[in-house]
Amino acid sequence: MEKRGSGLKRICNETKALESYKEERRPVFKSSPSQFMTVIYSVDYKDAGKEMGDGQLNGQLNGQLRGQLNDSQKETLEFIKTHEGYNTTRIADGLGKPFRTIVKHMNVLLELNIIERRGSKKTGGYYVK
Repeated sequence: MEKRGSGLKRICNETKALESYKEERRPVFKSSPSQFMTVIYSVDYKDAGKEMGDGQLNGQLNGQLRGQLNDSQKETLEFIKTHEGYNTTRIADGLGKPFRTIVKHMNVLLELNIIERRGSKKTGGYYVK
């Protein structure tokens, strides 16, 4: 490290200098209280003649992030997959776990951008991205 923070600017500049650079493929930097993530798109990547879409990339990232979950959080995630649209209370009841425990799991899953909440506070629920 030459100086603090110089690596991020260097990544952006080096990527822009590539011949096949596109603005929609610029590096993405994401952070949370517990981690920092850099997404560097391959500007030359082709998959059977078509460019890799953002949906495919998000699926790959979510798969990697799922590896960071503990068993209880994975169990909560699997329950949400099969019961999409459930609110926190219904998830806690379905899993037979305390409400506060499920709230903590949901916060981790939301922070890692694996699930999302849709709808109002009263009638909304959780969905896997």
